[in-house]
Amino acid sequence: MSIIEKLYNGEISPVEDMIPSDPDYRKICWQIGEEREYFEKTLSEKDKERFKRWNTLIYEYEKMIELENFSNGFKLGMQLGCEVFGQERQDGVNFEEKKRETEEMISAKK
Repeated sequence: MSIIEKLYNGEISPVEDMIPSDPDYRKICWQIGEEREYFEKTLSEKDKERFKRWNTLIYEYEKMIELENFSNGFKLGMQLGCEVFGQERQDGVNFEEKKRETEEMISAKK
């Protein structure tokens, strides 16, 4: 089965594999949890609500950044693949021309 088929069928989920291999990752996650618990115990009810809103904003912000990083990485990988396998397609369209057309199309949708 091709990677495209696996991706389409949900057998590959890139977001599930985004756990850093850095050995300090789990330690930092634990520390973040400890600090969050400290503030939740220490803050007044009003401040707890504000802290929760802040955490939600941080989560939404990180989601946007992660999606953009994934998207940029994917695009870079595709560009590298196109360069490796030749910039001229069978239909005569140059890779740079197609890239520009695609970027213009994406910009027009925004």
